[in-house]
Amino acid sequence: MNIFSLFPTPICSVDNFITEEERKDLYKNIKQVEHLPHGALEGNAKSTHGKDNIILNEKILDKLQYSILNFATEYGLEGDVSIGKIWSSIQNKGSILKEHTHPDSVLSGVIYINVDDDSKLYIHNPNPFVMFTQLKNNNNFNYQYYWLKVSNCQLIMFPSWLKHGKNNEVNQMDDRVIVSFNVVKK
Repeated sequence: MNIFSLFPTPICSVDNFITEEERKDLYKNIKQVEHLPHGALEGNAKSTHGKDNIILNEKILDKLQYSILNFATEYGLEGDVSIGKIWSSIQNKGSILKEHTHPDSVLSGVIYINVDDDSKLYIHNPNPFVMFTQLKNNNNFNYQYYWLKVSNCQLIMFPSWLKHGKNNEVNQMDDRVIVSFNVVKK
């Protein structure tokens, strides 16, 4: 019997993408910027989405662009891609990051700045019919969602159309801080 793994979706993870010193500097800078409510966040959480005022230093931007280009090549994107928008989010205890996508971009990603040991990112199966199949054993062919454990200094990237979030899981910490970004095709 032959079984084909059709339509796989790539997710990129880079542990220790930034150093601990870079993480602490970013955290300090992010805390000084005004954050406002955003539709993807519920409860005591705010974002700079739409303000474009998160400035990563040149070293981090260069590392990020390098990682983006490598992931874009693996994903099969042709042509130049570049960072479109960068923003930060701060969640406090009791808040929720709702499931969402990132329209008008080809890749999206997040750098984890301040998360606890229980932090996860949920990725939802893009097949809307998978939930109609009642199987006894979940595997890569039929998960409705899958979660990745995330940690400070980690970079995660994925196609922008992929639905992701915290699966309505309530945040259990104060000052959960991330930097998110979208990648556009030039």
